[in-house]
Amino acid sequence: MPADESDVYRALSVKARLEMLRFIAGRPKTIQEVADRFGLTQFTARYHLRFLEDARMIKRYEVRGRRGKPRIYYAISGRTPLLTYPRREYQGFSELLLSFLTNKLSKDDLKQALKEVGRRLGRERMEELAARSGIESWTLQEYREHYLGEALPQEVGEVEMVSEASDRLVFRVYSCPVQELAQKYPDQLCTAMEQGIREGVVEATGGKLAIVRRKSLARGQGYCEFEVSNTVGQQALETAEEETSRAAH
Repeated sequence: MPADESDVYRALSVKARLEMLRFIAGRPKTIQEVADRFGLTQFTARYHLRFLEDARMIKRYEVRGRRGKPRIYYAISGRTPLLTYPRREYQGFSELLLSFLTNKLSKDDLKQALKEVGRRLGRERMEELAARSGIESWTLQEYREHYLGEALPQEVGEVEMVSEASDRLVFRVYSCPVQELAQKYPDQLCTAMEQGIREGVVEATGGKLAIVRRKSLARGQGYCEFEVSNTVGQQALETAEEETSRAAH
């Protein structure tokens, strides 16, 4: 059931609630995390979050441990409304278009088409970012600073860094611009198009980076997790290992 538009405007009429929504969009948060982030008591934080719940912009769920009370988390509902006037139903149109293409094209042709769209999207996104940020040659550090630190958060909210090293990094995102559609069409969007986006990003870096997806939000794993590695360093390491192996023989 969609949220009443008046509930949405009421929820966002207070700036703090918009900031809370952005904070939660990165990854699910406990009431204590929200309270600490905004310098509020749990009672006051819960009061504001209730408006976002009533507008169906966030949801609550429990995580039970072995002992004690279950922990309650707040997360983006996946049905966050688009506020425009006049109303523009981009999601409905996108779903209708994808449904039409699914019926008209073979499974392989559709995947190939969406993969090519994703590749172009990923490549153009990185090229625009490079031009805007003055990046002449992509490195893992440039990718970390400009793509993960600036560009991607504008689309998915907070990016969680799981691990970082000189030659590789792992990050997670808990939201997706096409999350609802991806859950309905995982093979088309989360396999074909998403793979194309990664390939386009790699092409834009001149093949200096490799990107592997480990987990997928649309497949019920709670988040998307990616590993990005420096292929130049990896190739050098593999070459050194091959030379060592040949010398040993």
